[in-house]
Amino acid sequence: MATLRTLQDSLDQLADPSCDCRPAEWEVLKQQVDAQGILLAAKVEALLMWHPTYQGNGTAEQLIPTAQPLTWAYSLVHPAYPDCSIQLAQDDQVAPARIPAYAVQAVTMLLENAAKFGRADGRGNEPYTVHASSDTSDGQVTFTVCDYGQGMDPASCVLACLPGWQGEADYMTRRQGGLGMGLYITEQIARHHHGALELRSEQGQGTMAMLSLPVAGIDESSHRSG
Repeated sequence: MATLRTLQDSLDQLADPSCDCRPAEWEVLKQQVDAQGILLAAKVEALLMWHPTYQGNGTAEQLIPTAQPLTWAYSLVHPAYPDCSIQLAQDDQVAPARIPAYAVQAVTMLLENAAKFGRADGRGNEPYTVHASSDTSDGQVTFTVCDYGQGMDPASCVLACLPGWQGEADYMTRRQGGLGMGLYITEQIARHHHGALELRSEQGQGTMAMLSLPVAGIDESSHRSG
């Protein structure tokens, strides 16, 4: 099974006997390895669930408030990318709308992509920022995730949603690892729920990803008057 390049690099560093990390640094590195492992497990789970063999089993899908995907995605992504300052902005609703729970996996993949590729120079350890927001109006919720990294040409925005597309031909020479399935799965989740995924990017200008999903209804229990 393919492994996230960042996870493998961290494991290699932990196994290197010449590593002179102080105990506190070892603990930080271990926490990042654990966080990256959780992210990898989430991606594999999403990949399995969206494989044609596993679809159409007729089970009802759980509905969650629109505020949950960004919050849960942050809790998964931030520990794996501690140098990345993730700024969240969510719309305040008197009556929270409900959306399919798969939105959590989709938003997590978008947020991880932004954290992974959000450095302006593509590498280094300097702090950097990505922004993520949600907006609910006209019967749909739109999650927007923006990074300010190297970006890609507009034509690649279409290719990026193809299964296995990774931008660079040689996996071992890529600056960042990955399965090449995140955006594909995210788009499939959007289409399955009658939504859409849109990417906007330019070389050197970062990338904006917008995931739109129709809301499934209003959580009446959250705003009943006494």
